[in-house]
Amino acid sequence: EAAYDALSPTGTLYFHVDYREVHYCKVLLLDPLFGRDGFLNEVIWAYDYGARTRRRWPAKHDNILVYVKSPRRYTFNADAVDRIPYMAPGLVGSEKAARGKLPTDTWWHTIVPPGGRESTGYATQKPLGILRRVIAASSNPGDTVLDFFAGSGTTGHAVALANLADGGTRRCLSVNRAEPTRTGSNAHQAGLLTVADITRARLRAVAEQVGGGFEEWHLP
Repeated sequence: EAAYDALSPTGTLYFHVDYREVHYCKVLLLDPLFGRDGFLNEVIWAYDYGARTRRRWPAKHDNILVYVKSPRRYTFNADAVDRIPYMAPGLVGSEKAARGKLPTDTWWHTIVPPGGRESTGYATQKPLGILRRVIAASSNPGDTVLDFFAGSGTTGHAVALANLADGGTRRCLSVNRAEPTRTGSNAHQAGLLTVADITRARLRAVAEQVGGGFEEWHLP
């Protein structure tokens, strides 16, 4: 309810959850809040990484439910979204094949591998490419982006890069709590003892490298 109240009339909510919970979240939480007309998309984030069971189809996707406050008045910047290759470029002609196509509601993007270049040590870190697509599609240069569960700070990083690309003045409010990091994790070994420490360290580094500034508030 707080997210709905804070959302602007043209705003969009992206709600990330896994396949075990997505149906309950849609029917019991988000449909009653936004109304069924407010449901815009279910984005399937598909990846091919990690262990594979041999007892059923391996689960290699997450779900992102997309809701808008006003079904007739919302931001969606199709031309700002990164293009992807056609699966059969020979069927569309050389010009369209060179330009690529708008992504569908199935996004193929690898996860952030532990120890990888992008990794912050946060266990469920989202890839920067996923959040850059979200910000490009659903925000305008002067908007405010709110991330209630900032985790590794990927949303704030994506907002800074969007501003760098289009000269925007977007602000990102990244909310986190001082939940302890797991003992022995890469983050913990690096001296980042809470999830908030991970968020803070990343967004400070982004502000230094990309610009945009960094401010911090502590709530009781």
